Amino acid sequence: MKILVIDDDIMILKMADFLLGKAGHEVITAESAEAAEELLPENPELIFADNMMPQMSGLELLEKLRSDERTKDIPVCMMSGTLSQELISSVVKFGAVGCIGKPLQQMDMLRIIEGVRTGG
Repeated sequence: MKILVIDDDIMILKMADFLLGKAGHEVITAESAEAAEELLPENPELIFADNMMPQMSGLELLEKLRSDERTKDIPVCMMSGTLSQELISSVVKFGAVGCIGKPLQQMDMLRIIEGVRTGG
């Protein structure tokens, strides 16, 4: 699966690349929502996006993706260092497939990928 990971923390991007690459996925990374927009023509099948980024938050990015006909169907999973039930409810309300905590855990990421693959 081709996966776009967006986070302003380079260590998170390296960790995601390692964990997902080890599981056989093609990983594209971006250090901001704006940089990620330039990578959308590469047609990622799933996006993991940090919730708290400068300039544009993950929720703002999610809202923007959902309002664009070209990107509205790309599954998005939010990542957050401050995971709460309120955040999970918010991202699901905005159309995300889920929300995982940081530091990243391979099992959490693979669970989201499997859910996207199976439609659940």
